[in-house]
Amino acid sequence: MIKKWLWRVGCLAVLAGLPLAAVERQDCFDSPSTPPPLVRFSVPVLHDETDAADSKTLKGMPTYIWLHGCAPTAAAMFLAYYDAHGFPYLFPGDAGVIPMGREDTHYLDPRTESTIASPQHYANYSLPMDSGYWIMADRSTLGGAHEDNSVADYLRTSWSALMLSYGSTWPENVISGIEAFVLDRHPEAVIENSGLLPVTVSNLNETFELIVDEIDAGRPLIGSADSDGDGRIDHAIPIIGYIRAKSGNLVVCHDGWFHEPRTMEYRPVTVGFPFGIQALITFRIEAPDTIESLHRFHRLDNDSHFFTASEVERMRLEMHEPDFVYEKIVHPVFAGVEIEGVVPVYRFSRNGGGHFYTASESERESVSTHLTGAYTYDGVAFYVYGEPVEGSMPVFRFFHPSTGSHFFTGDVSERDHLIAERSASLLYEGVAWWAPSFP
Repeated sequence: MIKKWLWRVGCLAVLAGLPLAAVERQDCFDSPSTPPPLVRFSVPVLHDETDAADSKTLKGMPTYIWLHGCAPTAAAMFLAYYDAHGFPYLFPGDAGVIPMGREDTHYLDPRTESTIASPQHYANYSLPMDSGYWIMADRSTLGGAHEDNSVADYLRTSWSALMLSYGSTWPENVISGIEAFVLDRHPEAVIENSGLLPVTVSNLNETFELIVDEIDAGRPLIGSADSDGDGRIDHAIPIIGYIRAKSGNLVVCHDGWFHEPRTMEYRPVTVGFPFGIQALITFRIEAPDTIESLHRFHRLDNDSHFFTASEVERMRLEMHEPDFVYEKIVHPVFAGVEIEGVVPVYRFSRNGGGHFYTASESERESVSTHLTGAYTYDGVAFYVYGEPVEGSMPVFRFFHPSTGSHFFTGDVSERDHLIAERSASLLYEGVAWWAPSFP
């Protein structure tokens, strides 16, 4: 009864912009920016590789250090993994972390840092800086906040309107926030989640097998943990691996405090045992069409341009073909044709050098029928929209008479510049196809 009364008084105080003594709930991610002593000075779990009967650790997840909350940090690592595995444009630029020579010194792209928790998030929700017991009204209560632009925003981290102090996040908002963040950037994505799956002594083996299944399928998990062993969950972690050893089951995670992965015994929350797991969250993030990037190269040997959506082909050209100079990403493309309105772009190799691309069935038939001596059909290069739809962008085609090649761009300013400055050498032919827009 007293706790309910305090909670109501607390809500009224926050609405009035006053500090208050908040009732502390037991299921909040509110770990500090530095690890607790039991973690800071603990010896990592070691195991003999010969003792591991079965193990797997996912590759490609960057390690971020605590930034304005453990939940946005963990969620950002989780999302960065998908940024590199089929869902580009979740992060601008390279979402990775670059070592700077010293073991404890790493470089993080400022754009990535802002995607985790932006300066606007800090100004509107982190300030005024408050603690787990004394909550000060921020812009979530007072109004006038910015539109969501970082992971921390989507997770509602530090919101006084939700009775949260600086760096704190409710577990249920991790689930809804991750989904909203992905769908705002990839509306074609299909997302399923398990909700919070409790980890107990009775289901320990069952939930460990769930971790094994998810990791084997290439899907990291989010775990809620008791980082300091006091019996209360306080920390969110991305789980990236498992070790099924004779001496016991282990899991591998990023703890948000160190760049090296943490390997730990898999067990439920237990007083005196750091990093007991209270619950797991699984996500299945799929898309009917994987979005890829269309890369553009300038060929120095014949002054034409080459386009590819194949990362393998792009890397091969950059490493082994000095006449192919990489220029830019032209626009996103589809890797499949699972949605209505998506059509293939066909590629032909021109004898003597150069390539021809078309999304027109009649043009493909004409080239295949009448220009067999000049062109060799390579197959489908990628997929685009056949007609303008909501969320699409036009891609423009130019013809270069002196080389017999075509040039494509989705950049309106580049199109206008070429029409104004190079109309004598490049003939504008109109819209070639429509591509999915950049997020």
